[in-house]
Amino acid sequence: MAAGDLTFGEIFRAQLRGLWLLPLLSVIFVAGALTLMAVRPFTYSATITVASSDAFSAMVKGGGPSESLSLFRGMNEYTTPFQVYMSMLTSRTVAEKVREDEDLMHRLFADRWDAKSGRWVGEQSALDEFLGLPYSPEPSLVEVTKVLNDVTKLEPLDRSDALPVSIFKVTVTTRDAALSRDLLLKINQEADDIARSRFRTSAVAQIEELTRYLDEVTNVNIRATLLNILNTLLTQEIFTRSEGHYAMVLLDDQPFNPMPTLRPKLFLAVAIVLGVVFGMLINMLRLMRRPARD
Repeated sequence: MAAGDLTFGEIFRAQLRGLWLLPLLSVIFVAGALTLMAVRPFTYSATITVASSDAFSAMVKGGGPSESLSLFRGMNEYTTPFQVYMSMLTSRTVAEKVREDEDLMHRLFADRWDAKSGRWVGEQSALDEFLGLPYSPEPSLVEVTKVLNDVTKLEPLDRSDALPVSIFKVTVTTRDAALSRDLLLKINQEADDIARSRFRTSAVAQIEELTRYLDEVTNVNIRATLLNILNTLLTQEIFTRSEGHYAMVLLDDQPFNPMPTLRPKLFLAVAIVLGVVFGMLINMLRLMRRPARD
């Protein structure tokens, strides 16, 4: 029997006859969903959207003194604070800061921290033991750096000519919502602080060098150019002492909102719906094939 030849009454009666199949398949699908959730625990992602600092970009790319500054320093192009910030997020330098945070470390390596005894636990691999390598159950800097790279995702977003700044989504994903949020806050702040510190140190050194150089210059035009460069450097140094974020701007109204990558209630609801849909499809197929069996 073709599907087009079926009447609504026939379809309805077929579904009533096979009504028992719908809850049965739903239970089977829900059982499968629960098994999958048990085998693969949920992970939680915390995300922020960051953009390069407009103040520095305008200062560097606006021409004038900054162009002369690059010539003075012998540089073809600038490394901006935002570039340093992005490169630091999953770096060994930031991993060192994370490693110094005991609370974060205990949660990040929860499988190796014994809260009752208050110490790290673990077993040395047979190969390392055979080679006589030193062993400590406490996670090493290499391990922390690897974990940071594994749980952190840097995703560039499209930008238009009307908005000439770099925009990225920074996401940290772990099995604990609070850990995802706290770790994201930590690496974001540490990377920004590193960029601030490096550019402050660089600006101060360049100001001192340029001030000494000015004492030796007598040409009026050259002095005017160097004074413009000095003014740019002083502005950069002042900017490093400003409050708030330095290398980037947060674009989120509520940036830290860890959400499960797969929501349990939604997952179970989908399993139930799939069980009902598959049951109805099977009832339809049985109805369409019935004349062939007769």
